[in-house]
Amino acid sequence: MMLTSFSVVAALIIHMASAFAEAPIVGLLTLPELFGHGPCEQFSPKVIPLYSVSESEQAVGVIRVEQFWSFAAVGGCEGLIVNVHNKADGSVSLLDTQEFDYESPAAVVLEQHNDWFKLRTADGSVWIQATPQAKYHSLASLLQKRLSYITPASAGHIFTRPGGSDISASVSGETSVSVVKSTNVDGKLWLYVQIMSHSICDPSEKPDVVLQGWMPAYTPAGQLNLWFYARGC
Repeated sequence: MMLTSFSVVAALIIHMASAFAEAPIVGLLTLPELFGHGPCEQFSPKVIPLYSVSESEQAVGVIRVEQFWSFAAVGGCEGLIVNVHNKADGSVSLLDTQEFDYESPAAVVLEQHNDWFKLRTADGSVWIQATPQAKYHSLASLLQKRLSYITPASAGHIFTRPGGSDISASVSGETSVSVVKSTNVDGKLWLYVQIMSHSICDPSEKPDVVLQGWMPAYTPAGQLNLWFYARGC
């Protein structure tokens, strides 16, 4: 069968979109050795070895604190820099982080194999073995325990069942939701969400559930459909 020029272009676009799809975030890893135990904590940083693959015995570099917190006279902190040093090619890149709680960063996890974690960096990824003080928080547990919302990357579709294709409703904007439970269907994470009448941060009255159903955790491009406000209301 001969493809038309349109078909060839369409196939190429689909292939490129797939190739550049984002590696999905599966959770966050707190690393007190790099970030401390709490917001703006004075601590003694430790160096963490990094690996090119999981279960490896040969370290290829280290992750270390490059610049410590600076503390303002009025309170708060800023300026902590944690870099990934690859000994093989001499490259240095920033360890990617997200706030787990107020002024409490955590490493972004792309994969987990037992006590091994693939962490996202500014220009790629590295593997580490869990440190003695590390604590892993899966995406599902993060969203169920936090003030969650539908991200701008999401189409906002609500489905009647996990893994299904029947859309019961759609919502737009950065809508606040309550994530009630989660399940996996064919290896894909689905979340049961409740859309509230207004934000729970509004103290005037208790919000009501106006819509509920299932959402996939990720868009087709691997972006998050839902995330959470690390600093709360």
